[in-house]
Amino acid sequence: MPLVSGEYYHVYNRSAFGVKLFENERETKAFVKGMIYYTLTKPPRRLSFEKRYKENNMDFDQRLVSILAYCVMPNHFHLLLKQEVEGGISTYLRRLTVSFVRYYNVLHKQKGPLFESFFKAALIESENQLLHVSRYIHLNPTSAKLVKDPIKYPYSSFSYYVFGGEQKPLVFEDILRAKSRDHYRNFVHDNVEYQQTLQFIKNQLMDHEI
Repeated sequence: MPLVSGEYYHVYNRSAFGVKLFENERETKAFVKGMIYYTLTKPPRRLSFEKRYKENNMDFDQRLVSILAYCVMPNHFHLLLKQEVEGGISTYLRRLTVSFVRYYNVLHKQKGPLFESFFKAALIESENQLLHVSRYIHLNPTSAKLVKDPIKYPYSSFSYYVFGGEQKPLVFEDILRAKSRDHYRNFVHDNVEYQQTLQFIKNQLMDHEI
């Protein structure tokens, strides 16, 4: 089924063969940079992963998707997205992954695909589910025992929820309208063990390949 504009989706994809694409800071920062840049409906130019771009020159009001939460893990990534235009999520994921594959392969002098052929996208059906999925995403690093405190993981949106600040086009309001920043932090921190009970999210993703 086509993804619906105005709806929220938990989007997930893995590296091909479980390779740890995001084990190094350089590659992971490059992917996060692309993740932000390619939300634009019409990017002004092809992104250079090695150069800084000026966010002030980017029209983030015109975007394919809004990012509510993200987490980049060593061999996979999670995104909580709102589709803003028809076909927005599919176009966004295609631009992001194709661009990153080109960058990574040139950097490592190799060829071939880096990600599984199909990304998974699960529809968020309620505000409560939206809140719980955001927590699931932010707790991925602790579940994988990469860090004890999710705030210490540098490649997720959790620190923006806790400390504020701006990372266009990250959107906080749809989740934080239910909780203050302090309450949201406690909601995540106090439920690290609860992550183990959210297996239904993984099962749901496995059944929704795009």
